[in-house]
Amino acid sequence: MNAEANHTYAELLVIGSGPGGYAAALHAKKLGLDVTLAEMEKYGGVCVHSGCMPSKALLSATTMLHDISNSTNMGIFSNQSVDFNIMSSWKDGFISQLETQIKKTFLANKVNLLSGKVEFINDITANLTPSNSQTSPITIDFKNAIIATGSKPINLPGFKFDSSHILDSKSALSLKSIPKKIIIIGAGYIGMELSAIFARLGTQVDVIEIEPSILSEYESDISNSIKKHSETLGINFHLSESAQSWEIKNKEIQVNTLNSQNKSQNYLCNKVIVAIGRSPLTNTLNLDAIGIKPNTSGFIPTDNNRRTTVQNIFAIGDVTSPPMLAHKASIDGKIAVEAISENNFNPNIKSIPSVVFTTPEIGMVGLTQAEAEKEGFKTAIGKIPYRSIGRSLLSNHDSGFVRIVSDASTGIILGGQIVGHSASELIAELGLAIQLGATTTDLSNTIHAHPTFSELLVLAAIASSKNQTLT
Repeated sequence: MNAEANHTYAELLVIGSGPGGYAAALHAKKLGLDVTLAEMEKYGGVCVHSGCMPSKALLSATTMLHDISNSTNMGIFSNQSVDFNIMSSWKDGFISQLETQIKKTFLANKVNLLSGKVEFINDITANLTPSNSQTSPITIDFKNAIIATGSKPINLPGFKFDSSHILDSKSALSLKSIPKKIIIIGAGYIGMELSAIFARLGTQVDVIEIEPSILSEYESDISNSIKKHSETLGINFHLSESAQSWEIKNKEIQVNTLNSQNKSQNYLCNKVIVAIGRSPLTNTLNLDAIGIKPNTSGFIPTDNNRRTTVQNIFAIGDVTSPPMLAHKASIDGKIAVEAISENNFNPNIKSIPSVVFTTPEIGMVGLTQAEAEKEGFKTAIGKIPYRSIGRSLLSNHDSGFVRIVSDASTGIILGGQIVGHSASELIAELGLAIQLGATTTDLSNTIHAHPTFSELLVLAAIASSKNQTLT
């Protein structure tokens, strides 16, 4: 970084240090580019500090609690207690370690780090307002820039986030005590993960969802499996209801709703979590100065190389399009950097997995049966229940299924859906199969260790070659 007082030059300016910005900066250094990275808040972004990592930490801890509590059939009896202060300190401690490691990795790779908010002045100049208010603004001249600012929680009218009564996911994951009663508005993946955490901690959880089903973007057998298990945790679902308003009643929060029959309902709780989705975070960038106009959904349009309408400015991750996934942002970062370096890089984005860390977990990759048939494929489906293999039974994780969608004429694997224990890990093998253009025969002829959950993929591949569904 060539710098004068309050003025610097960057061959590549990366704005944001979440998974996308992190991957872009390190890949650019690998290719020999001079990189400056600017972060407005904490290194690691939302994923590390208020999204992926804290939520998965609490899910991991409460899953362990749940598994022990439900192992009497194995002869395991225990009287558990939870010290939420210790659990929270453990979570915060490893997040701090991650942030430190991310910063060390940047510095070890000679990425120039700046802390503050970046606003574009024009397509080759930006202004950085430092996070430290006692430091003067810095003008950054750049050759290329990558926008990787991520996303923020969507506000629900009438339910303004106040970090006390009405919480976003960040505030929910930072609570210092376990509430007796919580209402979660939204039954998408964020709402369902949060509901599982608090239900397993002993909180009474009510979920309000405007759609007639939870996880409405998923196939019905997937959402029904999660709903059925969630109800065993004591979670109450209020579907086809919309949250209208809230008020304080006898030191509790009353949430007022309207159901599909236009009838009013109300529910009492100690905290309300609004989890109706996330929207791109672009309002800090002064995009008007460079002529970039987000679409009606707030996303920045890009081409296949993640290039915006401005030739030397790229956008990656949550600011560009669904799905809003950390690993999608990472591959976006690599695609953008390769384009900046004028290299030809075209990964198969259909092999990007989507995972929900509910209990049981959900893992999906590629096409569903409906999507494949819409694209003109004649499909063959293989579906196998988890209880088909010994590992599922001996580990007390026998609920769920694996489904493989293949091309009936060639056997090429087009997609897969897994609901069950370790789905987040197993789905990677199906992603690799899609990436390599593998067939169901390739997969079924690949020797898998016994006894393992991965044997389910072999059975599902065999079933798909026969267009067979087992229950």
